[in-house]
Amino acid sequence: MDEKLEKHVDKLIEENLKFNKKSLDAKRQAAKKLKRKVRSLKNLDAPDNVAIYGTDGGNNTFNFDAAGLKIVRVSDNNNNFEEIDIITDADKRRDALDRKHLNSRGEPIKNPYTGKTTSIGKLMYEMGFSSIEEFTLITQKRLEEGSSWLTDYRELMEWAVVYDFLDHEFLNDTVILREGQLRSKIFRGEYLIKIGEKMNEKIENQYKKRKKNIFLAAVAKSSSFIDMNRMALNEEGVMVIDKPACVYLPEDLEQKALNYGEWGMRINSWDGKGEHPKQNLSEAYLAKFGPRKYDKVYPVDIFYTQQSKAERIISTIAKDSEGSYPIPSFPKSLQRAHDKSAITGLFKDELNAKYMQGVRKYLGSEGFAINKLLNVDYESRRYGS
Repeated sequence: MDEKLEKHVDKLIEENLKFNKKSLDAKRQAAKKLKRKVRSLKNLDAPDNVAIYGTDGGNNTFNFDAAGLKIVRVSDNNNNFEEIDIITDADKRRDALDRKHLNSRGEPIKNPYTGKTTSIGKLMYEMGFSSIEEFTLITQKRLEEGSSWLTDYRELMEWAVVYDFLDHEFLNDTVILREGQLRSKIFRGEYLIKIGEKMNEKIENQYKKRKKNIFLAAVAKSSSFIDMNRMALNEEGVMVIDKPACVYLPEDLEQKALNYGEWGMRINSWDGKGEHPKQNLSEAYLAKFGPRKYDKVYPVDIFYTQQSKAERIISTIAKDSEGSYPIPSFPKSLQRAHDKSAITGLFKDELNAKYMQGVRKYLGSEGFAINKLLNVDYESRRYGS
């Protein structure tokens, strides 16, 4: 940047900041209000016998992808639940997706790998859905248009695993932690809310039958609110303290940072007038899990029926984040779940070999071409070693 351009850019920034002064001042005032309500988690009032299970999913690809196949895998950090599927956007049959999870009688299909019904099949059966298109936006039209539905299918599997997890026979009070948020845009109408009501029934049944408290929460790595208010939060010193802390994020403050209003509408604050919340099963918090002043602040979603337990839940997450690696002051359970859902190392090599075996079988006598392609050592050819 030469001197002339540098002066021009400085002038443009200065002129535009004048117009934004009112907005910046409002953000600082909001940050001051939040600071007064910050709760220190100094004593980490989560009891030692509370377990924590993290769940995460990953989209994985093959090294040599001849047919556009994708591996979808969702795991928890303790190997209690795992779902794995291989899909392709070349298959335009909606019923083929349904038949992975429900048979012709509408009953859930057992996964031959786990020996249990698929989590999506269980959710569909218990909720009375006969097809995935009935309750999600994974429609026949989108299947025909391309690959945009693949990400939604992974998210559906993540939700289904959490739903399934709520029936697990836990030995202790437990926090089920999802990476991301307790919100979604993949469901039709109010079906996410109906699924949330069923999840709450399962949580209540855990206590009735086993006297176990099951808590549901989510932690994301970023949020629109934090991104838009980062300067104000830092200027006012919100959670700039040498201990873990949290603060409730009121709906009106969060909504100002969202371009999409339904994403922030909350069930607990709905007054029965206007549009019903459809995409959010949470109450929102900001939390810092680490003990250092400038540890990163994360958005935390607490299941909407458990707001009164929020500090206990966030304290449990903070304890789980102690000494975490490779991401400091971020839940170890989520980092392990992420590692387990990613397909790497020997397992990936074995899957790639199986894929090539399938391609060779499909090509028949022409399969030798695959061998020739895969056996070329490009590094040796390039460097002559």
